[in-house]
Amino acid sequence: MEEITNNKQELLSSEEEYCENLYKNTTTRRSDGRFEVKIPMKPNFEQNLGASKQQAIAQFKQLEKRLNKQQELSESYKTFIDEYLNLGHMKRCTMPQEPSCFLPHHGVYKSESTTTKLRVVFNASAKTTTGYTLNQLMESGANLQQDLQTLLLGWRTYQYVYTADIEKFYRQINIQEADQHLQKIV
Repeated sequence: MEEITNNKQELLSSEEEYCENLYKNTTTRRSDGRFEVKIPMKPNFEQNLGASKQQAIAQFKQLEKRLNKQQELSESYKTFIDEYLNLGHMKRCTMPQEPSCFLPHHGVYKSESTTTKLRVVFNASAKTTTGYTLNQLMESGANLQQDLQTLLLGWRTYQYVYTADIEKFYRQINIQEADQHLQKIV
């Protein structure tokens, strides 16, 4: 589906309405077909967003120790980061802006997995020096998920049901350049 419709009869809160309007008014589609969105930050988030670079560096050093001990994980992690760069899903920061947010990252490695052995997690729930996380300073918007029980019961009315997993789905949505300083990594 190209669009998600909200069939709920309830009214949106002011925060949910803010998110709806933000996405309606600022989301663009690039010439390559990918969407570009703004991050729905809460008002005056800059005052609450503390420093995060030192924590991200410390976690990266821990990650390096782990990678030095586990060769297969190390190779997979390097391949992942190279692919991320080569596909244009991240780029080197050339315009520093404050406040900025550095996301700690680590890998979850499952050697028995038949599809994706390594999943890299970018942690926007890591606390900054003020005790706030990036996730806490973002608006969450309305819940667009359908009720699972209703969805499963609805499936029973069809003879065939299809499911799919779109590879790199969330990486197909770009963050507008003005907000990219909120998703840095070391």
